[in-house]
Amino acid sequence: MGIELVGTRASGISETASLAERLDVDQGDGISIASAYWDVEACTTAIDLAMRIGSVTQLVLWTAGGTRKAWIAAREAAASPALDLRFIDSPEGGGIFHAKVAGVTHEHGDWLRALVGSANLTSAARERNVELGVLIHDDPVALAQLRDWYGELWTAAVPAARIDFDAAIAIAPDHSEAAARKATFAAAALAAPAPAVPYR
Repeated sequence: MGIELVGTRASGISETASLAERLDVDQGDGISIASAYWDVEACTTAIDLAMRIGSVTQLVLWTAGGTRKAWIAAREAAASPALDLRFIDSPEGGGIFHAKVAGVTHEHGDWLRALVGSANLTSAARERNVELGVLIHDDPVALAQLRDWYGELWTAAVPAARIDFDAAIAIAPDHSEAAARKATFAAAALAAPAPAVPYR
């Protein structure tokens, strides 16, 4: 069985080339991604991966995880034939959808490799955050569990064609929740006394 820790200052779910190399996407027939928070580049990254692998990328995004600019970008990207975009709401009973996963699929639907970690599909995760993930390969049981979970998520998620993008854009915040919290603590001088240490 193969499990590797991945992550540095650049996240586990990083720029397209790094994500593609870590997942060895050229060995697969498709890619499936889910992300809690996402930005204007999330759909572009998914489309770039689709073009690289020569297949459609399945992408599930949390409805409350994007800013206004991200929703505008998603509306434009939804028209791409390389992207099968869906949205998921918060779970029943409260809480948020907080999963981040990317899996490479085989032509028969099996997952060959998967990356599960802390990194969202955002530029902050790719460029500034300290992120940590687990790359899973050669572990059929774990990969089958992830495939089955993603399949249920995919079935429950709403296709982009059924989304009222204008309404979403009208109510989406201008800035991410994390950015607001960071600014609040920095202004109050209550930030951690030492910078976070990245995994290398």
